[in-house]
Amino acid sequence: MGLLPWRKQSSKRGPLGFPSWPTADTRQQRTRFRLNKRSAQYSGTGTSNEAQAVTDWYRNTEWNSEIAEAFEARLARSRSQKAQYLRIQGVTLASSHPDVAIDLLERCASIGDDFETAPALASIATIWLGRGELEPALAALERATIQEERVPDVSTNAPRDFCFLVTLHEQTDRYDRALRILRWLPPVSFGAAGYAQNGALAVILFHRNETEKAAAHAEQALSAALDRETPLAGKLTMHPDAIVKQIDNPFTKRLLKILEAGKARARAKTKSSLGNGGDASRHAADCGSPRNSTRCPLLATGGRIDPLPEMTGRPR
Repeated sequence: MGLLPWRKQSSKRGPLGFPSWPTADTRQQRTRFRLNKRSAQYSGTGTSNEAQAVTDWYRNTEWNSEIAEAFEARLARSRSQKAQYLRIQGVTLASSHPDVAIDLLERCASIGDDFETAPALASIATIWLGRGELEPALAALERATIQEERVPDVSTNAPRDFCFLVTLHEQTDRYDRALRILRWLPPVSFGAAGYAQNGALAVILFHRNETEKAAAHAEQALSAALDRETPLAGKLTMHPDAIVKQIDNPFTKRLLKILEAGKARARAKTKSSLGNGGDASRHAADCGSPRNSTRCPLLATGGRIDPLPEMTGRPR
């Protein structure tokens, strides 16, 4: 009687007649009791102020001098994960106090933590985009991209967003940098990511007069826009997650023009390869569309009509 929950009388006796040492099950019960007691103290059955002080001191949804002072005091006492606390608090205040959030996120990035720097910089870019500021957003995205190139294990949407925004706003002086990033990224063909990445590649390659390659990526981007997983929004914003699928999307219109230019270039090349021979044209029509050229031996020879072996031999 009066024993703690994990204390149970053991019927087993050691070699000298004394009770045996606690078994593994007994130690697990002891640990479970301590954890339950601690969680009950701070999960609602205890004092709410104590619970907030322990768990939510870096998730404040409001901000004033008192909250800032308490946050800085707790942050100063933290032995580790200061960068994570700064990032979480900055992201929490992104919509209500954007200036404070940017300051906290910049402090997080200045620490140089391998796992927190790139996400913090990407969050800074999102805040600047929400305020309609393109240049600081691109600067933050480029810093995040450099960090991801240095630490590939931590990946965000920053490299893809940077390339998409550069092409969306036709900043041609940054096309070379964006192209290097796009060639470094792994390929993706679905959702908003596939739309943004392939669309940016299509625009840059078309600007470099690589029309056929640009048309191929434009077709992939338009196919990704029809994916059900692509987020929808009422209007086109500067962020690829808000891309619309309607035809009046200005970026989609550019991709359609690139696709049509690629098809026109392919038709012109096919026509020039056929030449002006009437027999070749009729034979191409009999064989089908230019897409079936691999099955048409005459199209494969460029429209030349070579004599068949039985025509060159002696008359039978």
